[in-house]
Amino acid sequence: MNEALLSAAVSDLPMLEHLRQVFQRHRIQMGNRIAAVEGERSTMDISACAHYASVFEHLETEAAGKIAEVVTEHEMWPWLSAVKGIGTGLAGAMLAPIDIEKARHISSLWRYAGQGVKQDGSRDRLTAGERAPFNTGLKRTMYLVGASFLKSNSPYRRIYDEAKNDYIRDRQDWQKAHIDMAARRKMIKVFLSHLWMVWRFERGLSVELPLIVELEAHHHLIPPWDIVTNYTYPYELRQQLRERNEKVRELNEREIA
Repeated sequence: MNEALLSAAVSDLPMLEHLRQVFQRHRIQMGNRIAAVEGERSTMDISACAHYASVFEHLETEAAGKIAEVVTEHEMWPWLSAVKGIGTGLAGAMLAPIDIEKARHISSLWRYAGQGVKQDGSRDRLTAGERAPFNTGLKRTMYLVGASFLKSNSPYRRIYDEAKNDYIRDRQDWQKAHIDMAARRKMIKVFLSHLWMVWRFERGLSVELPLIVELEAHHHLIPPWDIVTNYTYPYELRQQLRERNEKVRELNEREIA
């Protein structure tokens, strides 16, 4: 490994993650060609493919190892390391494409991560011939984050289970797969809202907590400390969210009255 790679810093994380994905993609391509020959769907000589599959696997592992080292120096690692279901690999893939200074609102990060909604309430989707309204790689990563939360029985699974039960009760016209994906989406959006709050605050950026979140007026924001308990949150952030949610509660009570 050369000296430039050995001295990689947090600022190199986007480049390292990009390289890891490139190496992974080529490794998979070589593996697919080898599988085609072994499955008698092709007669090509696979010796070169086997060699380069090994080369790309080595490079992918090397890049992943460097990401694991670099991400632990990231300003968000102290919080992410306290989140059950998030390891260095997922953390690196998730943090690499995000510029938290550009994500001025919670909904900005949601949309960039492929979790946004349009004015009519429909989800942002890929449309043929149009530029994606989100980062497709980050959206894939967030799907993996959700799967990891469920597999590891992370505290964030509570959000999934509650949302799933609500959808089963209130959306009886939905299929099981639709309910599952909607509940996963809710879980991921709660996690991203927590990532956004903590990251913006730790960076010293404004943390604007609007009363209307996307299309949901007077929506209660779940505090990150309700889910990730083994992290010391700044008093100012706790107070700001507490005051915001109290105002939401008062507005909702007035509407009921």
